Amino acid sequence: MTVDPIRKILPYTGVLVILVALYTAYTFYARHTDADLISRQQTEKKLEADRDAIARMGGTSLKITSFYANPAVVVQGKSGELCYGAINATSLVLDPPVESISPSLGRCFSVTPKTTTHYILTARDAAGHSVEQVVDVMVR
Repeated sequence: MTVDPIRKILPYTGVLVILVALYTAYTFYARHTDADLISRQQTEKKLEADRDAIARMGGTSLKITSFYANPAVVVQGKSGELCYGAINATSLVLDPPVESISPSLGRCFSVTPKTTTHYILTARDAAGHSVEQVVDVMVR
C-alpha cells in the first residue's frame, strides 16, 4: 500500500497557509502603524510651523506693525500715501477719515491733505482691546 505523495504533504500545507496568513496580517499591521506614526509626525511639524509663523507675525496680540506717510511732507495740492499694517485686528478706524480701510498686513492709499494733518489709526480686536498710532503729513 503506497501513500499518495499529496496526502503526505497535506498536513504541512495547512501549517504553511496559516504561517503565510499570519505574516501577511503582521505586514499590514506594521505598515498601518508606521503610516499612523508618520501622519502624527507630519501633523506635529505643521503645528510647529504654524506656531512659528504666528510668532514671527507678532503673536496673538493686537499690534499695528506699520503706519507711515510717504512722503512725510507734500507740496500743497499734491498727493502722498498713507501706509499701514495691523496684526490680529478685526477693525481699523482712521481719523480724519480718508477712505474705508480694513485690517491688512500691508496696504497703502493716496491722500491729498489741504493743510498739515494729524492722522490717527486705531485698531481693535475681537476682545475689545485697541491700539493707536499717529502720523503727521506736513503740507508746504
